[in-house]
Amino acid sequence: MHRGKPGLTYEQHQKLGRELYDIRNKLSAIWTLIAKAYPIHKHKHLPKKSTEAVDKLRTLLDKHIARSTTTAQSMNSTKSITG
Repeated sequence: MHRGKPGLTYEQHQKLGRELYDIRNKLSAIWTLIAKAYPIHKHKHLPKKSTEAVDKLRTLLDKHIARSTTTAQSMNSTKSITG
């Protein structure tokens, strides 16, 4: 499943997801403040790239928790059938 790595607990996934959500919102607020204060036409792509990077991390995290949950559920189902 994790190729020798322990992975994260469900609670750790939840906490990281919330932190990434907060980071994304903070980045958006910072970029809005900067855009209102300075001419940043040459760099107007940066806010989108920064939030997309955070979105990719959240998606990766979601995929791992979904995979971990599915694997755990299937292992529990097998145990109850064979148990």
